[in-house]
Amino acid sequence: MEEFVQISLDKYDTLKYNNDYLKQALKQEQELHSEHIAKLQMNICDLNSKIEDLKKYILDYRCKYMDTKEGTVEDYLERNALYYGMNDMKSLLNLGFTYAEMDEAIKKQYEVYKKEQSKDD
Repeated sequence: MEEFVQISLDKYDTLKYNNDYLKQALKQEQELHSEHIAKLQMNICDLNSKIEDLKKYILDYRCKYMDTKEGTVEDYLERNALYYGMNDMKSLLNLGFTYAEMDEAIKKQYEVYKKEQSKDD
């Protein structure tokens, strides 16, 4: 069963205008929200990239005292040894670095030092 409401044309026009206005305002707000989300995602990507660069820098800095003539890469990867290839391993772990990241950095740095040493010889 359908029911009808009688209102004046003036009230109907006002309600229709308000309804259209609210639809337009909602559309603009959604577009603005989408733009904000896109900007935030770009900022997140930029920050993640900067974090990765800083992590690489920190890891490279912490393992720059390796002697490729004296030790092997296995020596520097031994975590319980005195000459683990990463300086101040515990503080790096507290910062959120993993053993895998540190080991990977040690291997890369060892290879770089090994190549430099072979060029010098």
